[in-house]
Amino acid sequence: MISLESLSTAFLKAASVSLLALAFAILVGVFLSISSRVLRLDIGSKIGAIALSFVFGVLALSIGLIMSSARVDAVASILPAALTFIGGIGIYLITKEHQAVVPIGVTVLSFSFMLMVGATLGYHERYKSDQQAVVDKYNLEILKWKADVEYRINTYRNALGLKKAF
Repeated sequence: MISLESLSTAFLKAASVSLLALAFAILVGVFLSISSRVLRLDIGSKIGAIALSFVFGVLALSIGLIMSSARVDAVASILPAALTFIGGIGIYLITKEHQAVVPIGVTVLSFSFMLMVGATLGYHERYKSDQQAVVDKYNLEILKWKADVEYRINTYRNALGLKKAF
């Protein structure tokens, strides 16, 4: 059963990813507002770019966190797939709608930047976990608990008449 603490931790992590992507989308909006005269953007294009920046920012942060914090090499295949995905969407939309080049460019840049941020956060999380594992390796309470579990397993195996596992 999943504990309430695990659920609240997962919810807080998802909320922090969303808030980080929202903050970045707001920065994109500020940049687009400042440069709207030079780029000749209407309000619809700016809102679209901000919305796409947020959506793809959340996606990129999630991919980066999962990719960097995982210990399985298969997860590393996410990066080429994600870059192919965003590149394909960008190329398709640019060929389809020539006036949407700036919002699409902002979206691709947002995705790339947030992917790097997510990968960095995931690496930091994995590093902290590895450091804690090194500390826990010589923790006497954990060692006693492991010995107790091993004793219980061996007692159960003896009661069933099974040979020792090692």
